[in-house]
Amino acid sequence: MGIILLSKFIIYFSGMLVFLVIIMQFDHTHWNGIEEENDKTILDRILNRFFLLTCTFSTSAYGIITPKTKITKCILIIVNFFIIINLFDMFHIALTEK
Repeated sequence: MGIILLSKFIIYFSGMLVFLVIIMQFDHTHWNGIEEENDKTILDRILNRFFLLTCTFSTSAYGIITPKTKITKCILIIVNFFIIINLFDMFHIALTEK
């Protein structure tokens, strides 16, 4: 049970890192809630995008940072599909376990 949980965590975190690299390519003009002065350093950029991804992956919704352009919306739609698939998998496992 522990190995399975650890492997799922590694896969989940690896997915977050892949999408972090992808959305790092978009500057502050693609996001509502990220101002230019708060997005100048690489550390600020990583923190802002990682915050967005953790909100997305935890399914706690956005509110603070939201996508502004069509391409960033499409990327987050793909992220949300991965989350939905994972949630269905968890529910299926919970329902079929004996």
